Amino acid sequence: MNRIILASIGIMAVYFLVMGVVFPDALSFTEKRETSPFFVTSQEKKSISSNESFDFIIDTGITGGDSDMLILIIGFPDAKSFDGIQIKSSDFTQSPKFFEVGDEIKTYYPSDYKIAEYPLLHIFNMPNPINKKPILQLEITPENLGEYRIFTKAKSAPFTEDSIFPKGGNVDEDNEFVEKKVVIVE
Repeated sequence: MNRIILASIGIMAVYFLVMGVVFPDALSFTEKRETSPFFVTSQEKKSISSNESFDFIIDTGITGGDSDMLILIIGFPDAKSFDGIQIKSSDFTQSPKFFEVGDEIKTYYPSDYKIAEYPLLHIFNMPNPINKKPILQLEITPENLGEYRIFTKAKSAPFTEDSIFPKGGNVDEDNEFVEKKVVIVE
């Protein structure tokens, strides 16, 4: 019986030595890639008439290697709800999340929560290989006359300084850069 216990302790010691010393050293020689997201937005019209719709298309991807996750966030600061916003098509693998004004949103870092100031659409791929370039097409019917703004940004995981796109421009409620597109409703 003592031999079995001693053998078990010996096997466990070897296992923990290999897992704690050999594997971490071997893995440290592997190159770690940092991914960066990108997107290109297009809209068919710069101005529309009241009660008219327009298509808004976002073509996304990752550079630098495969990513654990690609997140696309679209904000509609001039909308009151998602009543005039529909997803026409999506190549994203995960279901979209719609956040209405006043909804609590878990931020991606640093694991905090915030309250939505305007409707937000979060859609993502998990995982997102470098060769996957999902496209999202929205049909938007603005509710009011005047400027209708759309804020777009992308994030990739693991989160680093380079994992947020765009790198400049307008700032949203998270103090992060967004690409701002405007349609004039006449």
